[in-house]
Amino acid sequence: MDAEKRELSTYNLKKMETDLEEGLEVAGFGKYQYFHNTLMVVILAASLIEMIGCSFLLPSAACDLDLPDSLRGVMASIPNIGVILTAPLWGRAADNLGRRPVLLLSTMFAGLFGFIASFMPTLLTFALCKLAGSFL
Repeated sequence: MDAEKRELSTYNLKKMETDLEEGLEVAGFGKYQYFHNTLMVVILAASLIEMIGCSFLLPSAACDLDLPDSLRGVMASIPNIGVILTAPLWGRAADNLGRRPVLLLSTMFAGLFGFIASFMPTLLTFALCKLAGSFL
């Protein structure tokens, strides 16, 4: 009986073996893949804009607020600090909880913190909101 089960499972494995091209052809490419790829490009663009957004503000802020170079460097690096510190945590959360809920939650709150940061009156509160948004 055990030999028969082993032979049957070996047959099923051999039957399931295929190369990548054949597997992709069987799976197909449809509306879902187009939507998913478009959504991922938009999310990637939003996260990149979040990270480099301060770089566009700093030249005018340096003149208007009379910022020293060291403070401009800190302001430019704040979004990168948040991303670097929390990337492993978000990766683990996406693996454990699923990518969809983690992406929906994190992008929603990151967008909210980015929106709030645009209305901050002081440099410190703006930097804190950008840091909180980059954590997400």
